[in-house]
Amino acid sequence: MHRMDIDTNPANYEPNSINDNWPRETPPAAKRGGFESYAERVDGEKIRQRSPSFGEYYSQPLLFWRSQTPIEQQHIIDGFSFELSKVVREWIRERVVDQAGAYRPAAGSGGG
Repeated sequence: MHRMDIDTNPANYEPNSINDNWPRETPPAAKRGGFESYAERVDGEKIRQRSPSFGEYYSQPLLFWRSQTPIEQQHIIDGFSFELSKVVREWIRERVVDQAGAYRPAAGSGGG
């Protein structure tokens, strides 16, 4: 399957800090038509929640980074710099650079 629509919003992901945080997840069907869990009897709690490890953003990219040769690492840096130079909103660029700065100490002595 593939998408049939063309996004026209300045940001096509959520959460975001522009366009009033739109697009965002649609509320459950009983309210406005979004996804709703199947109503079934269960013992205990039935929740849709991500595990705490889902919020850990740096270990997998670090493994990838360490697997690259120095030439490949430089290629990634050059591509990242090029793409970041195309971001129009300066405050978004600054946030991305702040995130990259948060990543650097996590790299330790392993080539980050």
